[in-house]
Amino acid sequence: MRLFCGIDLAEEVRERLERLLMHLRPAAQLVRVGRKFRSQIVLGFDGKIADLRSILSILALYGSMGSTLDLVVTGDDEQDAAQAVEQVFTSHHSGDSAGGRPA
Repeated sequence: MRLFCGIDLAEEVRERLERLLMHLRPAAQLVRVGRKFRSQIVLGFDGKIADLRSILSILALYGSMGSTLDLVVTGDDEQDAAQAVEQVFTSHHSGDSAGGRPA
C-alpha cells in the first residue's frame, strides 16, 4: 500500500475498479444484444453516442447513466432489437442478475 499526499492509492484503485465492474456486466449484456441483430443500435445522451457493438463506447457513455438516454435502432429487425435492448435495461433496473436470460 502506498500513500501519496495522504491518499491511500490502493483504496482509491479498489473503489474505481468496483465502480467499473458494476458497469461491466450490463455493458457486456448490451454488446451481446447489439451483436445479435443486423440493425444499427445506438444509445445517445447530450451529444454523445454509443454503438451497442462496442463495450468501450458503452462504458464511455455510462458516466451519463441515471439520465434519460435516446435509443436509435435502424434496420430490418429494428423492432426486435429495440425490444431486446429494453429488456436488458428492465432486467438490470429490477435487479435481475441473470440479465433476462432463462434459468
